[in-house]
Amino acid sequence: MQRSQLSEPENSFNTAIEPLFNEYQFAEITGRSVASARRDRLLGQGCPYVKLGFLVKYRPSDVRAYIAQNVHSTKVDTQ
Repeated sequence: MQRSQLSEPENSFNTAIEPLFNEYQFAEITGRSVASARRDRLLGQGCPYVKLGFLVKYRPSDVRAYIAQNVHSTKVDTQ
């Protein structure tokens, strides 16, 4: 079968998949402990994650969105 004749599902395997972070990498990136990340998962809070068997992984796009959602600005009174 020629490459141009591949169906859509077969073609999708040729696209690059971004590497996933493990919980230790996630903790390092966010500056939190692994225990905090585990507690958040247990409570259904925090960053979305991917469960692959017994492995817990985080998509970089989800980690970026999680960080962006937790940005807070301070109010400054200029009177």
